[in-house]
Amino acid sequence: MVQRAFLAAALAAVLPLWAPAQSPKAPPDPLDGPPFVTAKAWAVADGKTGKLLGGGRETEPRPIASTTKVMTAWVVLGLAEADAKVLDEIVTFSDRADKTGGSSSNLLAGDRLPVHDLLYGLLLPSGNDAAVALAEHFGPRFRGDKPAGTDPVSLFVAEMNRRAKALKLADTTYLDPHGLAKNLSTAKDLAVLAATALGSERFRKYVGTREYACDVTGADGKKRPVTWENTNRLLGTEGYDGVKTGTTTPAGACLIASGRRGDDHLIVVILGATSTDGRYTDARNLFRWGWHQKGVKPETPAKAAADPLSLAGAVVVVDPGHGGQGYSKNYTGGTKGVSSGRTEGALNLAVGLELAAVLRAKGAAVFLTREADHRLSREGGTRADELNARVDFLDHFNPHFFLSVHHNAGPAAATGHTALYKNNAADDTLYEALARDVNAALDGAVPGPTRKLIRGDYHVLRETAIPGTIAESGFMTNKAFDDLSGRPDFPKAEAAAIADGAVRYWTAHKPALVALRDKLAKERAAHPRDPSTFAAVDLNPAFREKIGTLVDEVDPADKPDPAKVADYVAAFKAATKPKTFDVTAAYDGKKIKLAGTADKASHDTLLDLLVAMKLYAITNDVRIAP
Repeated sequence: MVQRAFLAAALAAVLPLWAPAQSPKAPPDPLDGPPFVTAKAWAVADGKTGKLLGGGRETEPRPIASTTKVMTAWVVLGLAEADAKVLDEIVTFSDRADKTGGSSSNLLAGDRLPVHDLLYGLLLPSGNDAAVALAEHFGPRFRGDKPAGTDPVSLFVAEMNRRAKALKLADTTYLDPHGLAKNLSTAKDLAVLAATALGSERFRKYVGTREYACDVTGADGKKRPVTWENTNRLLGTEGYDGVKTGTTTPAGACLIASGRRGDDHLIVVILGATSTDGRYTDARNLFRWGWHQKGVKPETPAKAAADPLSLAGAVVVVDPGHGGQGYSKNYTGGTKGVSSGRTEGALNLAVGLELAAVLRAKGAAVFLTREADHRLSREGGTRADELNARVDFLDHFNPHFFLSVHHNAGPAAATGHTALYKNNAADDTLYEALARDVNAALDGAVPGPTRKLIRGDYHVLRETAIPGTIAESGFMTNKAFDDLSGRPDFPKAEAAAIADGAVRYWTAHKPALVALRDKLAKERAAHPRDPSTFAAVDLNPAFREKIGTLVDEVDPADKPDPAKVADYVAAFKAATKPKTFDVTAAYDGKKIKLAGTADKASHDTLLDLLVAMKLYAITNDVRIAP
């Protein structure tokens, strides 16, 4: 262990926290700088005026997917402003509307319902079919000097473009009313549009509704109930009240979001996030940054602002280690419960998700390496690929520190908990302290004893300069622990303990962590990595584009359904023409079961495809052909 005097000298040289003969200076607030996001373009705007507070590539035209439907609804509601009876008009679904691909309201040709109901089908489940039905119904009202018989959808789309021009959305072009075509706009333009639309009480009501039920009259004259749920997950959190999601392969994951604190209102626009989950993480961090720019203090959770042990300002990566154990034939790491058979990956994930929630409630900006049971690198990759994928997330988000959730293996009687810290640091101060705080916090939350910390030569700890720890919170090979960890309340208890350790650490070392993060950010800016070298598939644009193209071929409707897995496998075989491929696929209501024989390359690509489609629950009995 380095001597205390040398530690102080080394820390003073690298992280100048003290100045002679004067009071310590307050560290720079990390929220003063631009937030870290996965989105290709973003904007934060004042919700009342649409005035931009900040952005990244906010004036770059990009595909916008179903955020298109904000304008679709705005055109219809514009007619309703002039004559409210418009909302009572009956729309009859055509074959064309019924056959529209992608996200759907699941209505059928011949179905009839009022406009005021159909707008919910447009905006909540993001019904592409509803967009066509509305465009067909209202398009003829915008015919102008066009000849009779002109396609009503094209007339409606022309009106959308006129409205965009009237709002001075100079970089916005609509080709359809739903977003399946390559409609283009910018994050800045969409913020202006959202601010305008949210001025309408009717629009606010639609986009702020989480679930809506109504009756639809079928072609046979019989009524049946339908229920639509809003795709915007932020609506489940206090303070968020709209606006619209959107996802296609060209556009990536998109989101226009509205948030309020008291009388203040922000709009956040995200275009091209790396994943559906990523866009919500981006949104939360952008809102946090936007409120900070406006000087608006947090209201929820109320304790965060008053808690002296708050994590406000901290940026944290949570890594629920060892995913994909259920399907992968390559390295995932991890063990299994000695009696339950539950994978470590499943337990890690349960604790990791709870940990992220607790840290966010304490004010931290949190990024997860995974939010479902899958590998971080592509199937067929090496042990190093899977470990390097974690380092990729750290390089990408540059957190103040990271927390990796693991559980141990050992003899049947082995018990207790420990934590690992960096083995190759010139100064252990910021590395050992986190491991010590987390390990101490676990005492009492998981079975003891509190074991000695491990200064281990572990890949992730070795390959990054970012402080972090790997918590080994109990032995899955111990039956008592295996039984305990299977209780529904256990993940939350373990997560709360780890979070308490993180709070202690942030409180004691915030100035040093802020200074180190700033230093590392400058180093990365001077020597940026090529994203195509990332082992983490969610961060590698070349891989995402390649697998996204295959997803489009296999599931052109963009509505993955595990019950259709046999069709997907058949389409995969037709699209890729593999060397050896005799694979059967079935779904039993809980898991997809793969069996048969395949060459390694096609086997690995099939697994990557299913994971990209978010079909994670897989039993993989495919034999790899020699």
